[in-house]
Amino acid sequence: MNLKVFILALSTVAVGLVELVVGGILPTIADDLHISLSAAGQLISVFALVYAIAGPVLLVVTSKLERKKVYLASLFVFFSAIS
Repeated sequence: MNLKVFILALSTVAVGLVELVVGGILPTIADDLHISLSAAGQLISVFALVYAIAGPVLLVVTSKLERKKVYLASLFVFFSAIS
């Protein structure tokens, strides 16, 4: 398999799993923040809403830039934020 395709697939899975990880640890988040489970569950909805709105907007804003550089920069920001 081409290494570039493997890295792309791996990073796509990592970004996609972020939303699902929150669902798995939702009771812990609710207990830690001292809020109800349903209020903590809104984190998933807010994430999906922001992702749905920001995706097309960022696509238009970065349309003049080289895709590889935009992708690498966004992955750097993503991995910096979760670590």
